[in-house]
Amino acid sequence: MQLPYEYADKYFFINEEGVVGKSRWDNRNIDINRFLQGNIFKTKEEAKLESKRRDLLAKFREFRDVYNEGWKPDWTDFDEAKWSAVLSEGKLSALSVYANNSFDAFGHFKNQVDCQRAIELFGKEIIELFVEA
Repeated sequence: MQLPYEYADKYFFINEEGVVGKSRWDNRNIDINRFLQGNIFKTKEEAKLESKRRDLLAKFREFRDVYNEGWKPDWTDFDEAKWSAVLSEGKLSALSVYANNSFDAFGHFKNQVDCQRAIELFGKEIIELFVEA
């Protein structure tokens, strides 16, 4: 993997509290590790957007996991519906999937009503951070 930074180049990163920090590239292990983990950004705005996205994903996954009560999709069971939030014509809606694992970032719900509730709670932020950004 080619490192895209030269010595003393400015970059931004997200610290363990989700706060954007600024540093200079000097080929230290911390610089390289941040890069390898996808935690280096050219602008402060890019880092802030990613921090918000990560926060939203964490909240969404927690909501999903609580309501799924340990359920995980069985991709070999073609009769079992798996519900996910999908974007169509600029609007999020709950879509049932039976045998196609699209590996979407937000995962799947056991029940349509829980998926729809997640869309109601997080939909505006999903559109703002993942579609319009």
